[in-house]
Order: sequence, then C-alpha cells, then structure tokens
Amino acid sequence: MEINTNYVEDGGGLSFSPPPVDFSRKAMEMALIWLNQPTVAPTIAASSHFEVALRSSRLAACRAKLPAIYVEAARIGNAYFP
Repeated sequence: MEINTNYVEDGGGLSFSPPPVDFSRKAMEMALIWLNQPTVAPTIAASSHFEVALRSSRLAACRAKLPAIYVEAARIGNAYFP
C-alpha cells in the first residue's frame, strides 16, 4: 500500500493519494493566505477527496478484499489494473 498512484502503475497493489486538482487548489489557497498575512502560517488543511489506484491481481495474491466502492473509484479514475 502506498500514497502515490505511481506505485500501482509500477506493479503495486493499492494506493490512495490526493487528487492533483484538489491538492493544487489547497496549496494555492494556503500560499495566498500566507502572502496576505506573512506573520501567520496557514493551518494545515484536510480534504475528503482522494484517488484510489489498485491492481486486482496483487490484491488477489494477498487475499485482500476491498469494498466495491474502492474498486469502482479506481475504475472511474482510470487507475484500475488487472
């Protein structure tokens, strides 16, 4: 398991990562806050958005079962590998 979708593309079994659009938007918002108030660092932001990537053959070899919603999230995000 990894927090970078490249891990699965390179043969790994499962990864969760922040989606690039959400991650970039949050970083820009934090940077703008800091520029406007340079003496106060912005608070760490959390996001409920994430990308799922999985390789079904690796998960099957480990006998790992995931809820169907994760499998479908990987399919929709074009990050489902056989």
